[in-house]
Amino acid sequence: MKYLILLLLIFFSLSCHKNERLTKVTLNDVTSYIDITKFGAMPDDDIDDSEAIQKAIDFAIKSDKSSNVYCPPGVYILNNGLVIANKKDNGEYFFVTLTIGGKTATYANDQNIGKTTVFKMLKPSFGLALQSARNCIIENIVFDGCSRFATNAIEIIKQNGNSLDPGANAVNNSFSPSCAIVIDPFHKNVPVKDRYLGHENNYSNNSTGGSSMVLIKGCSFFHHYIAIANNPSASVANGDNIRAENCHASTCHTFWSAGQSQSRANSIDNVYAMYLHTFVSGVQIGAKNGTPPNITNLNLAGFCKQAFDISTGFSGLNVYRSYFESLWSLGICIGLSTSFEQCQFSFITPSEEIFMAPFQLYTNNSTTFRDCNIQYFSNCINPMPIIFRSESLLISGGSIEGGVVVADGITNTGGDDLHKVSMDNVKIKCLGKVAGKKTSEKPSDNIKDEIIMGGEVILSSDGDMIANMGTTYDVVYLEEGILNIDFKSKKILFTSKDSQMYKVGDNLFSTNYAIYNDCTPPISIRSFLGYVSKKIGNEIEITGVPMNLTLGGASIYKVSYPLLKSLNSDSKQIKGNNVIRFKKIKQ
Repeated sequence: MKYLILLLLIFFSLSCHKNERLTKVTLNDVTSYIDITKFGAMPDDDIDDSEAIQKAIDFAIKSDKSSNVYCPPGVYILNNGLVIANKKDNGEYFFVTLTIGGKTATYANDQNIGKTTVFKMLKPSFGLALQSARNCIIENIVFDGCSRFATNAIEIIKQNGNSLDPGANAVNNSFSPSCAIVIDPFHKNVPVKDRYLGHENNYSNNSTGGSSMVLIKGCSFFHHYIAIANNPSASVANGDNIRAENCHASTCHTFWSAGQSQSRANSIDNVYAMYLHTFVSGVQIGAKNGTPPNITNLNLAGFCKQAFDISTGFSGLNVYRSYFESLWSLGICIGLSTSFEQCQFSFITPSEEIFMAPFQLYTNNSTTFRDCNIQYFSNCINPMPIIFRSESLLISGGSIEGGVVVADGITNTGGDDLHKVSMDNVKIKCLGKVAGKKTSEKPSDNIKDEIIMGGEVILSSDGDMIANMGTTYDVVYLEEGILNIDFKSKKILFTSKDSQMYKVGDNLFSTNYAIYNDCTPPISIRSFLGYVSKKIGNEIEITGVPMNLTLGGASIYKVSYPLLKSLNSDSKQIKGNNVIRFKKIKQ
């Protein structure tokens, strides 16, 4: 009993000590920064610090001495979200400028790496909200949430879109999502039922003006539905010139979510991330047409189901000098264009636990890869097709590990869809050959299959120009088959009428569809079947099967790059017959 009384006295003393500190703060105490511990916040005591930190923030906003809020190292408990805002008497908001942060840039949430500042959230709400911010800085803070997301690739793939498992302890409301940092969440137009609990009084403004020039740097994010949610109100514009740099994210559903099209001129630079469902989303919050940030020096080091989920008519997606180490799919980019420059993509290899994605990228416009490396780690042995769904696809420089690269899942009549791919000076690593134009070289009588893609003009030995336009792929119709999927091994098995038409490593396509359920409505795309991995008599085994492929009867095609053979005096015959397109094998 005496120990219980002693503990109660200690708790009462700490609480009084917090209030005592608060009463001592005056403007004369403020020098270059405002210390939250002087307002009663005390790290590492497992007592809620949100009220004390909020008072420090409010004090800094009103202070004429400093607007720099300092959070000494340690773990601070947040039972309520913190708000950086300066509300007028009429309910509108002044612009506000404030810096809040710790002393040292963060990485881990348990302080095993450096003595850092941690905001530990106890509720699935927001950690820090900014309204009408101007040149605010959030730096050197670990935002440790209370939501739970998988670190296992299989479990992450099973999660459809923005739906949440019952045990996630998160809120996926598009107006009030669980997140670490939320920018411009408050507006009168937000329905009462969709507002952040406990912050109803902040929804007082009618103005559409929002934040600009917010810098988030040296921060880490763990266990959040969204790390940074930019503009979920659907009624506030701006949210522009927001920048996240030198940050780390892990075990979150989404790193960055943009809510509306005016979220422009934003950027992500030097971010290390792992175990995410989506890196950047534009369809998750607010008006669900968010403009994506420009991305540079991203290291997506751990598994990610889809890098992007974008749908906006305002801009395109641009990614530079970034690494995507363990991807299931690049995802969906519905916008003006999609471009990647000096990037590396390593897609996760399908296995007996993991289906192939129906596509590696789905866009509605032009797509460009410049000086990028695209690979499955085992694609030289298991040459899986790569589907970059695009109106036109340019791959310039860099390399591809192997397997055909296709702009649509299966060609239409005449082969036009397959010929949307242009390659220029691209190394096909598994073949040891270069694809695309090599205009500086004039071939001799003995061409050694150096140029293997369509689009170039070749000079033959007799001086005739042979146009090789539109011959990016050989497409050969093989037969009708009945598809049966072994869901345990993730393989297709079917009986061929003539197994001699197939060889191990062939890339096979069909007119069947695969369904991608991560978007609303789900995307249905003509997809590949996979590659031939085994032949036993007339039984054909296909591996690398896309998820949610329609079963039953299918027209089966083989698609491959044409390898240009030696040009000699028979060049005119090559001119007319160097590609067989949709040659039907007699049944």
